This record gives sequence, structure tokens and C-alpha cells, in this order.
Amino acid sequence: MQDKLKDLVAEPYAAFVFGFCALVGVYTVTRSTLSLVGSFNRHFLRRAYNMHQRYGKQHSWAVVTGGSDGIGLEICH
Repeated sequence: MQDKLKDLVAEPYAAFVFGFCALVGVYTVTRSTLSLVGSFNRHFLRRAYNMHQRYGKQHSWAVVTGGSDGIGLEICH
């Protein structure tokens, strides 16, 4: 098995294709790993914003779209 791989990589074109496929594989694994780490950080490690402290100042107001029916109406009430 190793001899066949060495013979295959000895060809210039095959070595280029093999290297290109290896780079694409490394890129894909790295991208997936970073996505997974970012998702874990976003959902489990990061603190939630305190919306009342951030936006609930005295004399503040908000615009609620769809305030005539459904969830928008409940938010308005």
C-alpha cells in the first residue's frame, strides 16, 4: 500500500492533485471546527444581554411592527 502511494506521489501531476485534495480537506475540517466552536461559544459561554439596562431608560419608547394582531399585539399590551 505504501509503495503504491509513493509511486503515485512520484508523478508530478498526481502529487499536485494529491496536495490539492489534502489542502481542501484541511480547509474543510478547519472551517467545520471553527463553526462548531463558534456555535458552542454563542450558545453556552456568552452572557445574555441585559436589555432593560441597555435600552430601558426613562422616557424610552419602542416601535412594534404588526401591533394589530398576534404576538405584536401582545407585546403592545
